[in-house]
Amino acid sequence: MNFCFNINRLSVVVASLITPLLLLAEQPVSFKADLAPILLNQCQSCHGPKKSKGGYRVDTFERAMEVGFDELHYRMVTEEEDEIMPPDADPLPAEMIALFKRWQEEGETFDGDDPQASLTEIIPGLKHPDPPPQYARAIPVTAVAFANDDQSILTSGYHEMLVWTARDGKLQRRISGLPERILSIDIHSGGKQVAVAGGSPGRSGEVRVIDLLDGSLVQLLHKSDDLCLSAKFNPTGTRLATCGTDGSVRVFDCETWEEVVTFANHSNWVNDLAWSADGNKIVTGSKDHTSKVFDLTTNSRISTYTGHDGGVYSVIFDETGEYVLSACSKGKVLYWRTESGQAVKELANQSESIYQIAALDSAEHFIFSGAMPSVEMIDLQSGKKGKEFTSTYNNLSLAVSSDTRRLLTGDSQGGLRLVDIESGELLTGFTAAP
Repeated sequence: MNFCFNINRLSVVVASLITPLLLLAEQPVSFKADLAPILLNQCQSCHGPKKSKGGYRVDTFERAMEVGFDELHYRMVTEEEDEIMPPDADPLPAEMIALFKRWQEEGETFDGDDPQASLTEIIPGLKHPDPPPQYARAIPVTAVAFANDDQSILTSGYHEMLVWTARDGKLQRRISGLPERILSIDIHSGGKQVAVAGGSPGRSGEVRVIDLLDGSLVQLLHKSDDLCLSAKFNPTGTRLATCGTDGSVRVFDCETWEEVVTFANHSNWVNDLAWSADGNKIVTGSKDHTSKVFDLTTNSRISTYTGHDGGVYSVIFDETGEYVLSACSKGKVLYWRTESGQAVKELANQSESIYQIAALDSAEHFIFSGAMPSVEMIDLQSGKKGKEFTSTYNNLSLAVSSDTRRLLTGDSQGGLRLVDIESGELLTGFTAAP
Protein backbone atom coordinates (compact mmCIF):
# COMPACT_ATOMS: atom_id res chain seq x y z
CA MET A 1 0.00 0.00 0.00
CA ASN A 2 1.06 3.49 -0.69
CA PHE A 3 0.27 5.92 2.13
CA CYS A 4 1.80 9.31 1.32
CA PHE A 5 3.31 11.75 3.75
CA ASN A 6 5.31 14.85 2.84
CA ILE A 7 8.83 15.32 4.20
CA ASN A 8 11.07 17.84 2.47
CA ARG A 9 14.11 16.36 0.82
CA LEU A 10 17.19 18.31 1.73
CA SER A 11 20.07 18.75 -0.62
CA VAL A 12 22.24 16.95 1.90
CA VAL A 13 20.33 13.76 1.08
CA VAL A 14 21.74 13.57 -2.40
CA ALA A 15 25.03 15.22 -1.48
CA SER A 16 25.68 12.29 0.84
CA LEU A 17 25.84 10.05 -2.21
CA ILE A 18 29.17 11.57 -3.20
CA THR A 19 32.17 10.03 -1.50
CA PRO A 20 35.16 12.04 -0.31
CA LEU A 21 37.44 9.99 -2.53
CA LEU A 22 35.57 11.14 -5.61
CA LEU A 23 35.76 14.75 -4.54
CA LEU A 24 39.52 14.37 -4.37
CA ALA A 25 39.45 13.21 -8.00
CA GLU A 26 41.71 10.26 -7.24
CA GLN A 27 39.71 7.70 -9.21
CA PRO A 28 37.50 7.71 -12.31
CA VAL A 29 33.88 8.70 -11.96
CA SER A 30 31.57 5.69 -12.06
CA PHE A 31 28.29 6.16 -13.88
CA LYS A 32 26.49 3.40 -11.98
CA ALA A 33 27.85 4.27 -8.52
CA ASP A 34 28.16 8.06 -8.69
CA LEU A 35 25.96 9.53 -11.42
CA ALA A 36 23.03 7.11 -11.57
CA PRO A 37 21.99 7.84 -7.94
CA ILE A 38 21.89 11.58 -8.74
CA LEU A 39 19.72 11.07 -11.82
CA LEU A 40 17.49 8.69 -9.90
CA ASN A 41 16.92 10.99 -6.94
CA GLN A 42 16.90 14.37 -8.67
CA CYS A 43 15.52 13.78 -12.15
CA GLN A 44 13.56 10.55 -12.49
CA SER A 45 10.37 11.76 -10.80
CA CYS A 46 9.78 14.04 -13.83
CA HIS A 47 11.67 12.00 -16.43
CA GLY A 48 10.90 8.39 -15.61
CA PRO A 49 8.76 5.55 -16.96
CA LYS A 50 5.52 6.90 -15.45
CA LYS A 51 6.09 10.58 -16.20
CA SER A 52 8.38 11.79 -18.96
CA LYS A 53 8.28 15.58 -19.15
CA GLY A 54 9.02 16.73 -22.68
CA GLY A 55 9.23 13.11 -23.76
CA TYR A 56 12.66 12.82 -22.13
CA ARG A 57 13.51 9.95 -19.76
CA VAL A 58 16.57 9.35 -17.61
CA ASP A 59 15.60 5.99 -16.06
CA THR A 60 18.27 4.09 -18.04
CA PHE A 61 21.74 5.04 -19.27
CA GLU A 62 20.65 4.65 -22.88
CA ARG A 63 17.65 6.96 -22.49
CA ALA A 64 19.52 9.53 -20.41
CA MET A 65 22.21 9.86 -23.09
CA GLU A 66 19.86 9.99 -26.09
CA VAL A 67 20.08 13.79 -26.10
CA GLY A 68 23.86 13.75 -25.69
CA PHE A 69 26.00 14.95 -22.81
CA ASP A 70 25.98 18.63 -23.80
CA GLU A 71 22.18 18.82 -23.57
CA LEU A 72 22.13 16.91 -20.28
CA HIS A 73 24.76 19.23 -18.83
CA TYR A 74 22.92 22.31 -20.13
CA ARG A 75 19.76 21.21 -18.28
CA MET A 76 21.73 21.11 -15.04
CA VAL A 77 23.33 24.56 -15.32
CA THR A 78 20.80 26.68 -17.22
CA GLU A 79 18.92 29.47 -15.48
CA GLU A 80 15.85 28.99 -17.70
CA GLU A 81 13.02 27.91 -15.38
CA ASP A 82 11.30 25.79 -18.03
CA GLU A 83 14.44 23.84 -18.88
CA ILE A 84 16.48 23.36 -15.70
CA MET A 85 16.68 19.98 -13.97
CA PRO A 86 15.40 19.40 -11.38
CA PRO A 87 12.54 21.86 -12.05
CA ASP A 88 10.88 21.95 -8.62
CA ALA A 89 13.89 21.85 -6.32
CA ASP A 90 17.15 23.66 -5.69
CA PRO A 91 19.70 23.47 -8.52
CA LEU A 92 22.19 20.65 -8.29
CA PRO A 93 25.19 21.47 -6.08
CA ALA A 94 28.30 22.51 -7.97
CA GLU A 95 30.18 19.38 -6.87
CA MET A 96 27.54 17.16 -8.47
CA ILE A 97 27.68 19.03 -11.75
CA ALA A 98 31.46 18.79 -11.60
CA LEU A 99 31.18 15.01 -11.32
CA PHE A 100 29.23 14.86 -14.60
CA LYS A 101 31.79 17.13 -16.29
CA ARG A 102 34.68 14.97 -15.05
CA TRP A 103 32.89 11.88 -16.33
CA GLN A 104 32.68 13.45 -19.79
CA GLU A 105 36.35 14.37 -19.74
CA GLU A 106 37.17 10.78 -18.77
CA GLY A 107 35.38 9.45 -21.86
CA GLU A 108 31.69 9.06 -20.81
CA THR A 109 32.27 5.40 -19.98
CA PHE A 110 29.31 3.25 -19.00
CA ASP A 111 30.51 0.78 -16.35
CA GLY A 112 27.28 -1.21 -16.00
CA ASP A 113 26.38 -4.50 -17.65
CA ASP A 114 23.34 -3.36 -19.63
CA PRO A 115 22.80 0.24 -20.85
CA GLN A 116 19.08 -0.52 -21.17
CA ALA A 117 18.73 -1.64 -17.53
CA SER A 118 16.95 0.69 -15.12
CA LEU A 119 19.06 2.94 -12.91
CA THR A 120 17.83 1.13 -9.80
CA GLU A 121 19.11 -2.16 -11.21
CA ILE A 122 22.62 -0.94 -11.96
CA ILE A 123 23.26 1.05 -8.77
CA PRO A 124 25.47 -1.23 -6.61
CA GLY A 125 23.57 -0.55 -3.40
CA LEU A 126 21.71 2.69 -2.93
CA LYS A 127 23.00 4.50 0.13
CA HIS A 128 20.23 6.12 2.14
CA PRO A 129 20.65 9.23 4.24
CA ASP A 130 20.56 9.10 8.01
CA PRO A 131 17.17 9.78 9.62
CA PRO A 132 16.75 13.03 11.54
CA PRO A 133 17.82 12.90 15.21
CA GLN A 134 14.30 13.95 16.16
CA TYR A 135 11.14 14.03 14.06
CA ALA A 136 9.52 17.44 13.61
CA ARG A 137 6.20 15.62 13.64
CA ALA A 138 4.92 12.09 13.72
CA ILE A 139 4.62 10.19 10.45
CA PRO A 140 2.13 7.47 9.46
CA VAL A 141 2.92 4.02 10.83
CA THR A 142 2.65 1.98 7.65
CA ALA A 143 4.24 -1.23 8.97
CA VAL A 144 4.46 -2.97 12.36
CA ALA A 145 5.67 -6.33 13.64
CA PHE A 146 6.41 -8.18 16.88
CA ALA A 147 9.99 -9.34 17.50
CA ASN A 148 12.22 -10.90 20.15
CA ASP A 149 9.59 -13.38 21.33
CA ASP A 150 6.95 -10.61 21.29
CA GLN A 151 8.95 -8.52 23.76
CA SER A 152 9.73 -5.87 21.15
CA ILE A 153 7.74 -3.92 18.58
CA LEU A 154 9.14 -2.91 15.18
CA THR A 155 7.64 0.09 13.40
CA SER A 156 8.26 1.96 10.16
CA GLY A 157 10.14 5.26 10.36
CA TYR A 158 11.69 7.76 7.97
CA HIS A 159 14.71 6.00 6.44
CA GLU A 160 14.76 3.73 9.48
CA MET A 161 13.04 1.02 11.47
CA LEU A 162 12.31 1.74 15.12
CA VAL A 163 12.49 -0.87 17.87
CA TRP A 164 10.30 -0.31 20.95
CA THR A 165 9.78 -2.19 24.21
CA ALA A 166 6.35 -3.83 23.99
CA ARG A 167 5.79 -3.51 27.72
CA ASP A 168 6.01 0.28 28.00
CA GLY A 169 6.71 1.69 24.54
CA LYS A 170 10.24 2.88 25.27
CA LEU A 171 12.52 3.34 22.27
CA GLN A 172 15.24 0.67 22.28
CA ARG A 173 17.04 1.05 18.97
CA ARG A 174 16.98 2.80 15.62
CA ILE A 175 18.02 0.77 12.57
CA SER A 176 18.91 3.20 9.78
CA GLY A 177 20.13 2.92 6.18
CA LEU A 178 16.64 1.97 5.01
CA PRO A 179 14.27 3.30 2.32
CA GLU A 180 12.45 6.60 2.77
CA ARG A 181 9.12 4.85 3.34
CA ILE A 182 8.77 1.41 4.85
CA LEU A 183 5.59 -0.40 3.86
CA SER A 184 6.20 -3.94 5.11
CA ILE A 185 8.14 -5.56 7.96
CA ASP A 186 8.35 -9.34 8.31
CA ILE A 187 10.38 -11.42 10.79
CA HIS A 188 12.19 -14.58 9.71
CA SER A 189 11.05 -17.72 11.56
CA GLY A 190 14.46 -17.88 13.25
CA GLY A 191 13.89 -14.42 14.71
CA LYS A 192 17.30 -13.05 13.72
CA GLN A 193 16.48 -11.49 10.35
CA VAL A 194 13.82 -9.07 9.18
CA ALA A 195 12.67 -8.25 5.64
CA VAL A 196 11.85 -4.59 5.01
CA ALA A 197 10.07 -3.42 1.84
CA GLY A 198 9.61 0.17 0.73
CA GLY A 199 11.18 2.94 -1.31
CA SER A 200 10.54 6.46 -2.62
CA PRO A 201 7.36 6.93 -4.70
CA GLY A 202 8.04 7.26 -8.41
CA ARG A 203 11.80 6.92 -7.96
CA SER A 204 12.89 3.67 -6.37
CA GLY A 205 11.82 0.60 -4.46
CA GLU A 206 13.67 -2.20 -2.75
CA VAL A 207 13.59 -5.00 -0.22
CA ARG A 208 16.36 -5.20 2.37
CA VAL A 209 17.00 -8.17 4.61
CA ILE A 210 18.45 -6.90 7.88
CA ASP A 211 20.23 -8.68 10.73
CA LEU A 212 18.03 -7.83 13.68
CA LEU A 213 20.84 -8.29 16.19
CA ASP A 214 23.22 -5.65 14.86
CA GLY A 215 21.16 -3.87 12.18
CA SER A 216 23.58 -4.78 9.39
CA LEU A 217 22.50 -5.41 5.80
CA VAL A 218 22.21 -9.09 4.90
CA GLN A 219 20.94 -8.71 1.34
CA LEU A 220 19.45 -6.10 -1.01
CA LEU A 221 16.70 -7.50 -3.26
CA HIS A 222 13.97 -6.55 -5.75
CA LYS A 223 15.32 -3.16 -6.77
CA SER A 224 12.64 -1.31 -8.73
CA ASP A 225 11.76 2.07 -10.25
CA ASP A 226 8.90 2.47 -7.77
CA LEU A 227 7.79 1.22 -4.37
CA CYS A 228 8.13 -2.35 -3.17
CA LEU A 229 5.01 -2.95 -1.10
CA SER A 230 5.44 -6.25 0.71
CA ALA A 231 8.01 -8.94 1.52
CA LYS A 232 7.20 -12.14 3.41
CA PHE A 233 9.27 -15.16 4.47
CA ASN A 234 7.71 -18.59 4.03
CA PRO A 235 6.92 -20.47 7.29
CA THR A 236 10.26 -22.32 7.33
CA GLY A 237 12.30 -19.27 6.39
CA THR A 238 13.84 -20.87 3.30
CA ARG A 239 12.28 -18.48 0.79
CA LEU A 240 11.27 -14.82 0.61
CA ALA A 241 8.50 -13.50 -1.64
CA THR A 242 8.29 -9.83 -2.63
CA CYS A 243 5.84 -7.66 -4.57
CA GLY A 244 5.31 -4.04 -5.52
CA THR A 245 4.09 -1.36 -7.89
CA ASP A 246 5.85 -3.02 -10.84
CA GLY A 247 3.12 -5.68 -10.75
CA SER A 248 5.52 -8.54 -10.18
CA VAL A 249 5.87 -11.21 -7.49
CA ARG A 250 9.42 -12.46 -7.01
CA VAL A 251 10.56 -15.41 -4.93
CA PHE A 252 14.13 -15.66 -3.60
CA ASP A 253 16.09 -18.51 -2.04
CA CYS A 254 17.13 -17.40 1.45
CA GLU A 255 20.45 -19.24 1.38
CA THR A 256 21.82 -18.07 -1.97
CA TRP A 257 19.48 -15.06 -2.42
CA GLU A 258 19.06 -16.12 -6.02
CA GLU A 259 15.72 -15.29 -7.64
CA VAL A 260 13.86 -18.58 -8.02
CA VAL A 261 10.80 -17.48 -9.97
CA THR A 262 8.96 -14.32 -11.02
CA PHE A 263 5.22 -14.08 -11.57
CA ALA A 264 4.05 -11.18 -13.72
CA ASN A 265 0.35 -12.02 -14.01
CA HIS A 266 -1.14 -8.85 -12.50
CA SER A 267 -1.90 -5.76 -14.56
CA ASN A 268 -1.37 -3.29 -11.71
CA TRP A 269 0.28 -2.94 -8.31
CA VAL A 270 0.55 -6.05 -6.16
CA ASN A 271 -0.27 -4.63 -2.71
CA ASP A 272 0.14 -7.72 -0.56
CA LEU A 273 0.97 -11.41 -0.55
CA ALA A 274 0.84 -14.33 1.89
CA TRP A 275 2.19 -17.88 2.10
CA SER A 276 0.17 -20.99 2.79
CA ALA A 277 1.08 -22.89 5.97
CA ASP A 278 2.87 -25.61 3.96
CA GLY A 279 4.88 -23.02 2.01
CA ASN A 280 3.75 -24.39 -1.33
CA LYS A 281 1.43 -21.56 -2.36
CA ILE A 282 1.36 -17.78 -2.47
CA VAL A 283 -1.76 -15.63 -2.66
CA THR A 284 -1.62 -12.04 -3.88
CA GLY A 285 -3.84 -8.97 -3.68
CA SER A 286 -3.67 -6.34 -6.40
CA LYS A 287 -4.82 -2.87 -7.33
CA ASP A 288 -6.28 -4.51 -10.45
CA HIS A 289 -9.19 -5.79 -8.25
CA THR A 290 -8.02 -9.41 -8.34
CA SER A 291 -6.33 -11.95 -6.09
CA LYS A 292 -4.30 -14.79 -7.53
CA VAL A 293 -2.92 -18.03 -6.14
CA PHE A 294 0.42 -19.41 -7.34
CA ASP A 295 1.81 -22.92 -6.88
CA LEU A 296 5.51 -22.95 -5.94
CA THR A 297 5.90 -26.65 -6.74
CA THR A 298 5.03 -26.06 -10.39
CA ASN A 299 5.71 -22.29 -10.55
CA SER A 300 2.33 -21.72 -12.11
CA ARG A 301 -0.88 -19.83 -11.40
CA ILE A 302 -3.65 -21.92 -9.83
CA SER A 303 -6.59 -19.54 -9.73
CA THR A 304 -7.80 -15.95 -9.93
CA TYR A 305 -10.51 -14.43 -7.74
CA THR A 306 -12.40 -11.55 -9.37
CA GLY A 307 -15.14 -10.91 -6.80
CA HIS A 308 -13.78 -7.64 -5.42
CA ASP A 309 -15.05 -4.32 -6.73
CA GLY A 310 -11.97 -2.42 -5.55
CA GLY A 311 -8.24 -2.78 -5.14
CA VAL A 312 -7.24 -5.69 -2.90
CA TYR A 313 -5.14 -4.50 0.05
CA SER A 314 -4.63 -7.59 2.21
CA VAL A 315 -4.73 -11.39 1.81
CA ILE A 316 -4.28 -14.47 4.01
CA PHE A 317 -4.82 -18.22 3.70
CA ASP A 318 -6.83 -20.12 6.26
CA GLU A 319 -4.79 -22.67 8.22
CA THR A 320 -5.67 -25.49 5.80
CA GLY A 321 -4.58 -23.56 2.71
CA GLU A 322 -7.86 -24.51 1.03
CA TYR A 323 -9.43 -21.07 1.43
CA VAL A 324 -8.36 -17.44 1.15
CA LEU A 325 -9.57 -14.27 2.86
CA SER A 326 -9.03 -11.03 0.94
CA ALA A 327 -9.89 -7.45 1.87
CA CYS A 328 -10.36 -4.50 -0.44
CA SER A 329 -10.72 -0.74 -0.79
CA LYS A 330 -14.52 -1.04 -0.87
CA GLY A 331 -14.63 -2.35 2.70
CA LYS A 332 -15.27 -6.01 1.94
CA VAL A 333 -13.64 -9.21 3.20
CA LEU A 334 -14.34 -12.15 0.88
CA TYR A 335 -13.85 -15.85 1.64
CA TRP A 336 -13.09 -18.00 -1.40
CA ARG A 337 -11.64 -21.34 -2.55
CA THR A 338 -7.93 -21.56 -3.30
CA GLU A 339 -8.10 -24.08 -6.15
CA SER A 340 -11.07 -22.71 -8.07
CA GLY A 341 -11.23 -19.03 -7.13
CA GLN A 342 -14.94 -19.49 -6.38
CA ALA A 343 -16.55 -17.33 -3.71
CA VAL A 344 -17.82 -18.98 -0.52
CA LYS A 345 -19.23 -16.00 1.38
CA GLU A 346 -18.82 -12.36 2.27
CA LEU A 347 -17.53 -11.91 5.82
CA ALA A 348 -17.46 -8.14 6.17
CA ASN A 349 -18.97 -5.18 4.36
CA GLN A 350 -17.80 -1.84 5.71
CA SER A 351 -18.34 1.66 4.39
CA GLU A 352 -14.58 2.33 4.56
CA SER A 353 -11.50 0.66 3.12
CA ILE A 354 -10.05 -2.36 4.90
CA TYR A 355 -6.27 -2.28 4.85
CA GLN A 356 -5.22 -5.29 6.94
CA ILE A 357 -6.55 -8.70 7.97
CA ALA A 358 -4.97 -11.28 10.27
CA ALA A 359 -5.92 -14.71 11.64
CA LEU A 360 -6.49 -15.43 15.34
CA ASP A 361 -6.61 -18.55 17.59
CA SER A 362 -5.94 -21.26 15.01
CA ALA A 363 -7.87 -19.30 12.40
CA GLU A 364 -11.26 -19.75 14.08
CA HIS A 365 -11.50 -15.97 14.01
CA PHE A 366 -9.92 -13.26 11.95
CA ILE A 367 -9.46 -9.59 12.66
CA PHE A 368 -9.38 -6.58 10.37
CA SER A 369 -8.63 -2.86 10.47
CA GLY A 370 -8.73 0.09 8.13
CA ALA A 371 -10.27 3.52 7.70
CA MET A 372 -12.78 3.00 10.51
CA PRO A 373 -12.57 3.89 14.25
CA SER A 374 -12.32 0.30 15.44
CA VAL A 375 -10.65 -3.05 14.90
CA GLU A 376 -13.19 -5.85 14.50
CA MET A 377 -13.17 -9.62 14.99
CA ILE A 378 -15.25 -12.01 12.88
CA ASP A 379 -16.03 -15.71 13.45
CA LEU A 380 -14.77 -17.42 10.32
CA GLN A 381 -17.41 -20.15 10.16
CA SER A 382 -20.54 -18.27 11.16
CA GLY A 383 -19.51 -14.91 9.80
CA LYS A 384 -20.83 -13.28 12.96
CA LYS A 385 -19.17 -10.20 14.38
CA GLY A 386 -17.30 -10.81 17.62
CA LYS A 387 -15.26 -8.42 19.71
CA GLU A 388 -14.69 -4.85 18.67
CA PHE A 389 -11.68 -2.87 19.82
CA THR A 390 -11.91 0.91 19.94
CA SER A 391 -9.13 2.45 17.92
CA THR A 392 -8.51 5.41 15.63
CA TYR A 393 -9.39 6.19 12.05
CA ASN A 394 -7.01 5.06 9.34
CA ASN A 395 -5.28 2.13 10.98
CA LEU A 396 -2.70 1.50 8.30
CA SER A 397 -0.90 -1.45 9.85
CA LEU A 398 -1.75 -4.42 12.06
CA ALA A 399 0.06 -7.31 13.74
CA VAL A 400 -0.91 -10.10 16.12
CA SER A 401 1.56 -11.54 18.64
CA SER A 402 2.75 -15.12 18.12
CA ASP A 403 0.56 -16.34 21.00
CA THR A 404 -2.42 -14.44 19.49
CA ARG A 405 -3.01 -12.69 22.82
CA ARG A 406 -2.08 -9.17 21.82
CA LEU A 407 -3.07 -6.90 18.96
CA LEU A 408 -0.91 -4.08 17.62
CA THR A 409 -2.10 -1.32 15.28
CA GLY A 410 -0.41 1.71 13.73
CA ASP A 411 -2.31 4.69 12.36
CA SER A 412 -1.96 7.60 9.94
CA GLN A 413 -1.11 10.04 12.75
CA GLY A 414 1.87 8.05 13.99
CA GLY A 415 -0.02 6.40 16.84
CA LEU A 416 0.54 2.85 18.14
CA ARG A 417 -1.91 0.87 20.24
CA LEU A 418 -1.17 -2.46 21.92
CA VAL A 419 -4.33 -4.23 23.13
CA ASP A 420 -5.03 -7.40 25.11
CA ILE A 421 -7.33 -9.38 22.82
CA GLU A 422 -9.09 -11.33 25.57
CA SER A 423 -9.98 -8.36 27.80
CA GLY A 424 -9.87 -5.55 25.26
CA GLU A 425 -7.60 -3.61 27.66
CA LEU A 426 -5.24 -1.04 26.17
CA LEU A 427 -1.82 -2.21 27.34
CA THR A 428 0.13 0.70 25.95
CA GLY A 429 -0.35 3.50 23.46
CA PHE A 430 2.18 6.03 22.22
CA THR A 431 3.36 8.05 19.26
CA ALA A 432 6.04 6.19 17.28
CA ALA A 433 8.37 9.12 16.69
CA PRO A 434 11.85 9.69 18.23
